[in-house]
Amino acid sequence: MASNVSIVYALLSVFVVFVFSKFVNHRAQMSKLAAIPTLGSSGFLSSYLSAFRFVYHARDIIQEGYQKHYNSAFKVPLLDHWLVVVCGPKMTDEIRKATDEQLSSAEAFAEMLQTDITMGKTLRADPYQIGVILNALTKNVPARFPEVHDEMKTAFNDLIPPGEEWVKVPVLKTVLNIVCRTTNRLFVGLPLCRNEDWMDLNIFFTVNVFARASIINLFPTYLQPFVGWLITPRPASLRRAVKHLQPLFEKHFGLEGTTDDIDPASQSNNLLLWLWRQAQEGEQRTLNDLAMRVLSVNVAAIHTTSMAFTNALYYLAADPKLAEMLREEVETEVGRKGWTKNAMDGMRKLDSFLKESQRLSGTSAGTGFVPNLFFTY
Repeated sequence: MASNVSIVYALLSVFVVFVFSKFVNHRAQMSKLAAIPTLGSSGFLSSYLSAFRFVYHARDIIQEGYQKHYNSAFKVPLLDHWLVVVCGPKMTDEIRKATDEQLSSAEAFAEMLQTDITMGKTLRADPYQIGVILNALTKNVPARFPEVHDEMKTAFNDLIPPGEEWVKVPVLKTVLNIVCRTTNRLFVGLPLCRNEDWMDLNIFFTVNVFARASIINLFPTYLQPFVGWLITPRPASLRRAVKHLQPLFEKHFGLEGTTDDIDPASQSNNLLLWLWRQAQEGEQRTLNDLAMRVLSVNVAAIHTTSMAFTNALYYLAADPKLAEMLREEVETEVGRKGWTKNAMDGMRKLDSFLKESQRLSGTSAGTGFVPNLFFTY
């Protein structure tokens, strides 16, 4: 009996400390943001009611703030922080001109996804995988484009078989699988890109990084590492990734392997190879480190592309005339240039449609970070 009472007192003590720390954090944030008008309530407890309302009515709340505070800023309470929204050309131009030291989207991304906990500190300490994406990956897309096109066709045929009847398709689930297969044809090649467990791992890890980070962000900073240790999918996911990437790693970088004479059009010219070439000697060239970076690149590719793809499909479903116009442009460009990157570059209407779709759905919103302050525009 006494032990049960002790447990209850211990849990109560933890709860009291947790609530008190949230209260102190709320007061500290409010003192910095006091001059910015609030949409909803700004009280310690009542702000959580406004935060729950934002979950279901975000578009309406942002629209209201835009109309009331155009060319200014306003703040909205979220469950884990205050969201400061700026609108109008005057304010957004100031943010656009900010230096990386003043405003860093990388820091905002790391804060939002708790990358030190969900993906490991080494990825942020030396994020060379970003340079690999911007340079090596972009440079090699034209040579590998036929493979990407082949995988996209195969994925569509497998997941949405051709037929004459209308069928129900779970859009986001299907898109996640198509995007995962297509991007991994470029990242790791056949047959791994079609491996069910590899696909499940990358989709699971992507979804859970966002979900677990949202939970971790609800806790005070000093508790976040402990909470992350309890719920992060990183250790188990890394073990699965290493198991799948081990054969590729040994083929490229074993005693018999070489990275000097790989054909750019070969599927051996993949993400693992690009990361290896950019990595420093030592820890960065271990399979564990490379595998974690492959997972992190998949998180960025799968989440961003899947959300943009899904929203674009919804807009096409709402206005089928757009599909006819875009199909005509695609057929014209492909008829002249074949399924190549040059043909894709010539699809101006498609490019415009996708950009507008992202603008309307909010997936193109930029987020920046200044110490203790978020901007979204």
